[in-house]
Amino acid sequence: MTPEPKLRSSERREAIHRFVAAHVGHPTAEEILAGVRKKIPGVGLATIYRNLDVLTGEGKLSRTMHDGVARYDARTDPHHHFECTRCGAVTNVDVDVPRELTRAVRRVGKVDAVAIEFRGVCRKCAASAR
Repeated sequence: MTPEPKLRSSERREAIHRFVAAHVGHPTAEEILAGVRKKIPGVGLATIYRNLDVLTGEGKLSRTMHDGVARYDARTDPHHHFECTRCGAVTNVDVDVPRELTRAVRRVGKVDAVAIEFRGVCRKCAASAR
């Protein structure tokens, strides 16, 4: 393994943020590592995780869990996801949460955030099955 180049942590962090922002599929830490290594050979997985924690803590990235795996998104506003059960692709979905749903949940407790996950077969997989 090539040693990690001497860069300021902000440079590594910016490279990670740029990769996630350019990637539409909510990449995993391992996918981010592979992409960032094209620009910064020798960068390690621990560095990726450390900087992902900082970026999510600063509100510059969001983290979502799919099948027990953390995925990252440069979109940090409230939104929902569609996950393809065949290829595993995760896509953003913009949909308003009906008031009736939020009211019903508020009867149980205080709502801090809403995240709806849709699961099914994406258009690409559905087309390839024909």
